[in-house]
Amino acid sequence: MSALPGKQDAYKRGLKAEKLAAVFLKIKGYDILAQRFKTPVGEIDLIARKGETLVIAEVKQRGSVEDALESVTPKMRRRIEQGIQTGLLRAGA
Repeated sequence: MSALPGKQDAYKRGLKAEKLAAVFLKIKGYDILAQRFKTPVGEIDLIARKGETLVIAEVKQRGSVEDALESVTPKMRRRIEQGIQTGLLRAGA
């Protein structure tokens, strides 16, 4: 048996977590500008805005907030920052 079914399950859980995060932000009054926004260096899970506040969200489904925070490595943070910079340039911001 291959590892693919487990990856598919993780992918589906990730999509569900992203949808729940988007619903949470909408309930809090944010407009969802983009979901799964593709950039040359990777993907940004959610981009939302409320007034002058812009939210860039990397969604992680883990057992605890601490586990989710630990799963965002320095390398991943750099990729997200690069994605934001290139994405904003592409969007004309």
